[in-house]
Amino acid sequence: DRKSLAWTVEKGVEQTLDYMEKCGAEEGHLVVIDRRTRAKERQHGEDSDGDREADGGERRRNGRKVTVWML
Repeated sequence: DRKSLAWTVEKGVEQTLDYMEKCGAEEGHLVVIDRRTRAKERQHGEDSDGDREADGGERRRNGRKVTVWML
């Protein structure tokens, strides 16, 4: 489903990795801001200080790494 969070993250990772390959970057970050009402209730990915942590982990392709951050 094109509106699912998983689809959005996967397409964003692909786009970020493509851009990184073009400019020769080895590491990159994808920040996904989920503005749905339910997302605010979930609050997963927070550490004990309330700061957001990487959610969805890292994706790699050809030695390049993208860290996905969910806010």
